[in-house]
This record gives sequence, C-alpha cells and structure tokens, in this order.
Amino acid sequence: MKYWHFSLFAHLLLAQLFFPASVRAICTLKVSDDGRFLVFADGTPFYYQGDVAWELATRLSREEVVEYFNDRASKKFSVVQLAAISGFSGAGTNFYNHRPCNRTAAELLVTPGNDPGSAEAYDYWDHLDFIVDQAAARSMFVAIEAAWHTHCSPDNATKTVHQRNVESFGKFLGGRYIDRTNVIWMIGGGAKGSELTQPAWKSFWKSLARGIVFGETGRTNHQSVLIGFHAGVGQRIPSELGSEDWIDFYSVGSGAGQARDADHAWRLIAEQYLQAPIKPVLDCQPIEEDISRAWGRSEDSDVRKASYWGHFSGSFGHVYGHVSVSQSYKQGLSGVDGVLLDWNEGLKASGSDQMRWLQQLSRSRPMLRRVPAPDLIFRPLQGGNRIVAAHGTDYLFVYSPHGLPFELRMGKISGKTLKGYWFDPRNGSANAIGEFENTGTLNFTPPTTGRGNDWVLVLDDIQSAYARPGN
Repeated sequence: MKYWHFSLFAHLLLAQLFFPASVRAICTLKVSDDGRFLVFADGTPFYYQGDVAWELATRLSREEVVEYFNDRASKKFSVVQLAAISGFSGAGTNFYNHRPCNRTAAELLVTPGNDPGSAEAYDYWDHLDFIVDQAAARSMFVAIEAAWHTHCSPDNATKTVHQRNVESFGKFLGGRYIDRTNVIWMIGGGAKGSELTQPAWKSFWKSLARGIVFGETGRTNHQSVLIGFHAGVGQRIPSELGSEDWIDFYSVGSGAGQARDADHAWRLIAEQYLQAPIKPVLDCQPIEEDISRAWGRSEDSDVRKASYWGHFSGSFGHVYGHVSVSQSYKQGLSGVDGVLLDWNEGLKASGSDQMRWLQQLSRSRPMLRRVPAPDLIFRPLQGGNRIVAAHGTDYLFVYSPHGLPFELRMGKISGKTLKGYWFDPRNGSANAIGEFENTGTLNFTPPTTGRGNDWVLVLDDIQSAYARPGN
C-alpha cells in the first residue's frame, strides 16, 4: 500500500483550501450557562446517553459497524465513545490490517483516496471517518478519545504520542474532522496518578487540546470545540488541572469492575460535581454488564444502579458499557475482564435496552433546573443500598436501588400538593400512587424489595400538570 506520511504543513494547507474559515463546521453542542449541562446551540438540553465501544475503529469491519450503529440507534443511544489510538491496538492494525501510523504519531499513514473497495486507498483514518459518518447518519455523536494514556508520554519518545508530536497529532485530528458537527473530543485516555498532576503531563494534555482546536478552527480560541478530560477509574480530576479553560467537562470513571455493592458511582460524581471550577460531570466508565469479578458476573441491575446513582448525583447524562461491546471482542482476539461473548451477542444484553428509560424519565421533566438533593433523604443508607435524590423547582426524583423504604424531608419543591408515581427502571412504566401534602416528612415504601428491584419515586407539583413520568 502506498502511504502519504502526512506532514502537519500538508494537513493545514488542505484544511485551508477545502474548508475556509467562513464555512468550517463546529460541534453543535456547548456547555449550558450554569456550567452543569450540555445543550445545543439554541439552548435545548442535550441528554448524553453514551455507549462504550473503545475498539470500534480497530476491530470491526464496515458491515459490522453498520450492525453496531443500527442496534444502538434503535435503543436511543445518543453518543458512542471510541478511541482513535486505542488501548488494545495502539499503533497496531485494524480489521483491514491498516495502522494509524508508522512508529509514532509523527508518521501518520494516510493514503490517496478513500475507496473502501481498494486496499490501496482505504486507510485506517478513512475507516474512522466512516464510523463518524455512520453516527451522524443516525443523529448520533461520537466522543473520540484522541489516544489512550498508555500510548502517551511527555518524555518517552518511543510512545505513539509524545511531546514532540502531540500538538501536530492534535492538529491532524482536529483538521480531519473540521467539517463534522457530531464530534466530541476526549483527552486524557483514562489518565491516572501523576498523569493528572505533574506539570509535564499537564503541558502534554494542553498541547494535544491546542492542536485539536487549531486543526478544527484555524485559531487558538477553543469556544467552538467541545473537549472533555477523561480521568481513569476511581480518579478525580484535580482543581489545578480542571481549571484549564480548554477543558469543557469532567469525565471520570466510577469503575468498569467495581465491587458490586460499592458506592463509587454516586460518590465520585458527587465529589467532582462540588469541585471548583464548576463544569459538567460525566461518569464515562461505570461498571460494565457481564464483567467478571470475584463476586460473580455483573447483571443489568448493576448497570442500572450505576446509571441512576450517577445521574441523580449530578452527571449530565449516563454511560452504559458491556464487557464484550466495549472491547469489540471476537473469539480468538485478546480480551480482559472475563469476556465470553462476541461483541454482537453482547449487543443483546438486557441492560443496554433499559438505558433508554432513564433518558426518557430525565427528559420528561425540565432537565436544566435539576440539582442533586442528598439533603432530602433521612438516613440515605450506605454501600449498594444508597438512596439518592435530585430535584427541579417543581418535581423530585428519588432512587432506591434495592427497593428499600426511605423517609423524605418535604417542602423542597414548589406546590402545596404533590402527585406521586413509582417509575420502574426495568421497563419505563410509571404507576400513580396518589397525592401528598408537601410539608413535614413522609415515608415511602417501593412496590418490591431486593436485588434487581430498583424503583424511582417521582413527586410533582400538581399545579405543573406534567405528563406521566417517562412520557
């Protein structure tokens, strides 16, 4: 195959020729005025229902990519999280035996043309283009992780992305997707420990962001480019890093393999939510369905719990992962975390279909008025029983992961009389349970109790006349 070793000069020249500044597209999303949510350009709230597919660009064929997107679109996912330089493959080959670069990102491998019928024309980056466009065709966004942290270094020149090529690599990425409006960028690649705190690493991540911004806009003003910083599992993003103005939102990971009844999902989000400076928060690596741990394999109830915990604790959306789909696993390929099923069997897992109900519940009440409300609950319990709450000006949500009873402090929202419902996270149904006085304290007992019997109490100011929750 004949490759162009793509130089930064050539890339910038092409961007200027084919995408003049007056017509360059920008991401249609931005941060809300209060710094807590993502919204469209007109201020309409955006619900981030993400699916983890880090290896999508490396392990699946074009036909398989279409199969993947058809499934996720049918289940109302709005974002797919994938990596340009992935954790498993790095600078290795994709499904078509093409590599992203020769040895490092200083030698990107780009061929003339993009005809998928020609092995000489269709390169690694053309395949990533195809994925981005398949998402756009279904009104979905892609959150592209520029490079996994294990393939990055500010001082080790043997790594795929290092200090001497990091900004030019960013410019290549930003310039390549200069005309796509459905790209969200993620930087950090699951960064941990010193990668979050050392000045050399901070400068490295900033250089990558600066390159992406310049590649997309032709200038250093990042306001039209949406970038999240992705910290590793169990890691908070420190204020010193979070204060960087190129970081638009915090993306943390409560744990792809957390202990079953640990409370990482709500606690990590709640702590990051309170940290200055205020920015939107997302749990982009929660526990995955069917992951194997000492306590067994995770189930749909485990991923539901992480999603509702995180969202009601301040996350601007939620992310789902299946251990097979996140790796795009196939028999014969390397895998981790006890993966058993091929990726397309993993698509069928029940948890992925249940994620839509949280989105529909969230969107059925004004999202931009919602805040976490831990003070509503007397004795919120600990571990896997933790009860979490959130409220708007005239409604509230309370999530009980195991259907245990709870006591609420009333008077937090408007209205003398409230209308109540039990919302079922398993199927999205909502049953009215009567009217309640909005004063003093009230006790509520969910319809069923036990693992897998999670419920959401919804209370509305009756004067607001909202439709049934989830509609």
